[in-house]
Amino acid sequence: ITLSRHRRKATEAELAEYFNLFPEFILKVNASRLQKLDTAKIDIERVTPHAKSDIFIRTKAYNPENKSIDVDWRVRSDKNGNVRIIDVKIEGISLVATQRDDFTARISSSGISGLNQYMKDIIDGLTVAEEETTS
Repeated sequence: ITLSRHRRKATEAELAEYFNLFPEFILKVNASRLQKLDTAKIDIERVTPHAKSDIFIRTKAYNPENKSIDVDWRVRSDKNGNVRIIDVKIEGISLVATQRDDFTARISSSGISGLNQYMKDIIDGLTVAEEETTS
């Protein structure tokens, strides 16, 4: 989803490196983003099936002062029944859309190989994810 149309332009080697780096990169980036929520409690408000394999989960996250924010989760199950989070929207802002916009800008300026190097730098701690991935 985050590579969008740029996937077609990438070489097999670039894609292999991208798919190798992406899981660790996305965990590192989103863990730092989600830590900022300072969540004390989460209430599930509703669960809505979407299409064949997606489910939307609307939650309210509460901070220690009991102030709430809307957090929407899009989860998908594969043919083996494994469920994965596909997207998280915080107050209507999609982490996937934000990441896709960031990747598009990076690919436009330095290509897929530049994006892969950026992801390596984040993983290795050479670049700070919180500052570099905000769109």
